[in-house]
Amino acid sequence: MRFSAKPISGLVLASAAGLLSSATQAELISIGDAQIQFANPIFQDTGSDRVRLYYPDASGNERSMVTNAGRFSSSASTDDFDADIFYEDADLVYMYCVDLYQSVSSGWSVSYDVNQLTDTGPNTLTENQHPERDFDRTLSFLGALNYTLAESYSDLGFGQSNYNWLNPTANWMSGAIQLGIWESLYEDVGNSNFAWDISSGDFRVASNGGSGNTMDSRGAELLARTFANIGTAGADALGTQYALVLTSDRYQDMIAGDPPAGVSAPGTVGLMAAGLALFRRRRS
Repeated sequence: MRFSAKPISGLVLASAAGLLSSATQAELISIGDAQIQFANPIFQDTGSDRVRLYYPDASGNERSMVTNAGRFSSSASTDDFDADIFYEDADLVYMYCVDLYQSVSSGWSVSYDVNQLTDTGPNTLTENQHPERDFDRTLSFLGALNYTLAESYSDLGFGQSNYNWLNPTANWMSGAIQLGIWESLYEDVGNSNFAWDISSGDFRVASNGGSGNTMDSRGAELLARTFANIGTAGADALGTQYALVLTSDRYQDMIAGDPPAGVSAPGTVGLMAAGLALFRRRRS
């Protein structure tokens, strides 16, 4: 079974009206709410890559859509914590989509719950009509991507950094990073044949022999190199302290960067046992 959706403003749509539900969180710690103002245009500076996606629903049926993949630009305001915890800062927040079943668009203002990933894990999200998303796989991908950009793309200005993933230099790179994040979240991790492959498996992008809207060949090369580096020496998973997951009942969930903080994150047993959801942090 294949479902086709028509994109709004080049972005991913909700798969069908009314399929909106609350996320169930496992080992993600809420630190409060943030109001995110998406830029107009939303893909500022680096642009995006227009592709056809094939992806699963919660029942294992295949769906399809054409959309633009790339890094979003936005700004943030908060009451519960310092908004400058976002990379680069509150006035310029970079993020990628981690949701194929809801929507955002240029200029929208969206209220999000901001969550930290934890070392204890598993860092997963599930919701109705939506397969489980494995953010530990995403951290593995992003760590390997940071390493690959430093090792193979130093001519584009990349060095060793936990934030290479948030600094693509062109639309093909911006699109490839977004597609790699979706691959990490939606691929069937139990199927070793398709563990890391953008052209095969439960999540994939149209091939050259498909119906058009294939990804840029330079982006495909970047992803192939990154997938090959996952699990190799030096390509460690991105630390949980460097990323934040933004969730919403009505809009696309996001992943953003988290710069080093001046005080410890609330991942201790004492805080978790007390059920504290909100805390303040200040950047050093």
